Amino acid sequence: IPLRKRTALQYAFEPLTRLGESEQALQRFLRAMYGEQSVIEHVLSGVACQVEAISPARDVRACIMLPTGRDTRMVVYSFRFQGCADATLELGWREGVSGLAHSSGDVCWGDMRDPQFAVASQARVPSEVATLVSLPILGAGGRVMATLNLDTPTPLARTRWREQAIVRILTDWTWVLSGLLRPWRKRQTLP
Repeated sequence: IPLRKRTALQYAFEPLTRLGESEQALQRFLRAMYGEQSVIEHVLSGVACQVEAISPARDVRACIMLPTGRDTRMVVYSFRFQGCADATLELGWREGVSGLAHSSGDVCWGDMRDPQFAVASQARVPSEVATLVSLPILGAGGRVMATLNLDTPTPLARTRWREQAIVRILTDWTWVLSGLLRPWRKRQTLP
């Protein structure tokens, strides 16, 4: 739609214009909208390193999934995902462990080998990933705006990720990330 022919309604639903975009283009748009990539990914490295220091889990990867505006969520920020097929993973609203955390607003754990958490795009997740934990990141009004996700090759029973002390530390990190992730809402003036 030419700029001068856009209506106020179309400006209000900017994500609808993203429906046909590639995963990489959509990821760039969401990064520009929510926050500086280098800052947020630096925090994700801190999360992963702290989890490795306080638990038996090794090779921990961390990512943030955000809503795309097309009834899906995707990996937008990540640590240790470079060169991995799931660096731009896009899932349906309620798919996988992260979808359960997003829809329930609760911390969710999963064994990636459990068929309950199988998703069509699971083939993109590295085969060595055994365990995943997803935590909701709350935004305005206490609504879930994103999920913090950590995964590891360490089996869930050995990670100790269900222990209250570790859950508390991860929850604290979601509050830090909530302060960094600020959806940008540019007010457009119509010609």
